[in-house]
Amino acid sequence: METAINIGFACSLLRQGMKQVPINVDSPNIKTLEKIGDKDVIAKVSQARVLKQITQRKDQLAASNAQSEATALIIDGKSLVYALEDDTECSFLELAIGCSSVVYCRSSPKQKALVTRLVKNGTGRTTLAIGDRANDVGMLHEAEIGVGISGAAGMQAVMSSDISIAQFWLVERLLLVHGHWCCRRISSMICYFFYKNITFAVSVFLYVAYTSSSAEPASLDWFLSLYSVLFTSFPVLYAQHDSVSSSLCSTMSASRMSFSAGFGYSAECSTAFIGRLTVSTLYSHFPSFNFEDKESYNSYRGNEFSCSAPLL
Repeated sequence: METAINIGFACSLLRQGMKQVPINVDSPNIKTLEKIGDKDVIAKVSQARVLKQITQRKDQLAASNAQSEATALIIDGKSLVYALEDDTECSFLELAIGCSSVVYCRSSPKQKALVTRLVKNGTGRTTLAIGDRANDVGMLHEAEIGVGISGAAGMQAVMSSDISIAQFWLVERLLLVHGHWCCRRISSMICYFFYKNITFAVSVFLYVAYTSSSAEPASLDWFLSLYSVLFTSFPVLYAQHDSVSSSLCSTMSASRMSFSAGFGYSAECSTAFIGRLTVSTLYSHFPSFNFEDKESYNSYRGNEFSCSAPLL
């Protein structure tokens, strides 16, 4: 556990003045039971000790939050076995979420995956896992986004991840720059596809209602084939070019680039989406149907007329 604490200070996960709350099962009573070799009694005593420590640490966390003091939770693999039990995992999750930093040491690949699943299912947040070794594969598979680091540890984590980077410091650029670009591009593409499809579908619906459900098509066959392929594809291609530079994205604070609750653009995306729906509904009323001949229209009941309408 001391090695994990030193590594935490080295990577700035732990800071000076941060209150550390360790959870472990190292006690003289448990060591005596281990010498006897009664596994059932050891499991019961260890689970009771872990549950007691979690309850005490939650009380300490409440006192620290009242004093605006940062808290770091440190737990080893032996204690994690009992903390992930069905009757203690909820209390353990509440304690872990309340802490500023959480450090797990000497944990197995299965425990890494279970912790990721607990956070994902318990909080409902989007989880991102970063690993560089083969024992991180389960954790990468369990998270929604898996980032593998290629290096001397092998390529197993890279082949099992969604995104691969060469060094750990590139995570900041991956989230703040490429994540920002991806969010804006996908949001623009979704809004535009709803816009163009609603414009076309509502105009056809109004055409059918205006012609009393006649069998005459509203547009030519070649227009239907090229509507999404050619006529409305240029805005999607243009949306791939983002006007926000990488230097500007990298200088933005992490709080403004929050990827929870709709990638941090929930209000903006909702307004843009509602605006696109409104505009597309209005645009669908613009096509004008010019009849060639009134007598021909009356004789054929709306089957003889031409349609001239803008593409968008």
